[in-house]
Amino acid sequence: MITALMIYGIAISGLVAIAAEASQLVVRRLGMPVRLVWAGAMLSMFALIGFAPYRGAAPESTSVNLTGHEVVQITSTSPNVFSFATLAQRIAGVERAALVHPIERSISLAQSRLPVWTSDFLIALWFIASATLLV
Repeated sequence: MITALMIYGIAISGLVAIAAEASQLVVRRLGMPVRLVWAGAMLSMFALIGFAPYRGAAPESTSVNLTGHEVVQITSTSPNVFSFATLAQRIAGVERAALVHPIERSISLAQSRLPVWTSDFLIALWFIASATLLV
């Protein structure tokens, strides 16, 4: 789901940037401040991406009237329906199998070989190093 949201965010950001660039030309000719266009573009981009997970899902079945007489039924199980979310989930599954599982396995092997107190020591070392950098 994260991959699909990232792809959606890139697409929306690009489209909003194109719209803001076109609006900038119009606003500049009208003599209004251009920064308002870009501020609005940023706000709309964040709103569209931020509220995307909370929008309702697409309907399971949709009827499309093509010629006025013919009705085509499209369902989510139709083989010709392409979904970016499904593609992103498949890609994420392949990536996880290829990258994450070997890393998780090597980390668990390393943890089993280390003493129990190692994690507490590393956390304390991290806090000391962070406090030293702040001072």
